[in-house]
Amino acid sequence: MPTASAVVSDIIETALGTAALAFKQLQIFPDATMPAAVLPFEELQSRYYLRVLAKDQPGVMAQVAAVLGKYQVSISAILQHESGQNNHVPIVITTHLAKEGALQRAIAEINSLPVIQPPAACLRIIDQPKESASIR
Repeated sequence: MPTASAVVSDIIETALGTAALAFKQLQIFPDATMPAAVLPFEELQSRYYLRVLAKDQPGVMAQVAAVLGKYQVSISAILQHESGQNNHVPIVITTHLAKEGALQRAIAEINSLPVIQPPAACLRIIDQPKESASIR
């Protein structure tokens, strides 16, 4: 129903000749707004999901956490599953906001650790915008 209402409203504004005025007041024409500042990809901030396969031995988690800390990547949560047959265990890590460049450098170093079976899997976590959090 809201979509139908919006379509009817647009048709009426077009018929009355007020559509251009509405767009002008919203200042959404490309020549009426300032260009958006585009960050370098390395500066992009997001939360991340990491999955690494690590040897099931003491101190491995500390090594991984130390590398993340070195690159200012803060850990939000960690989940370690039981050891598999090949003595490697999956470790799942979610992070707080971190810069893409720092995270990629951390992953490269984590993959080079002798206790890690590369490659580590990494996914960006895209949070729901605050504006739509109350919409169900």
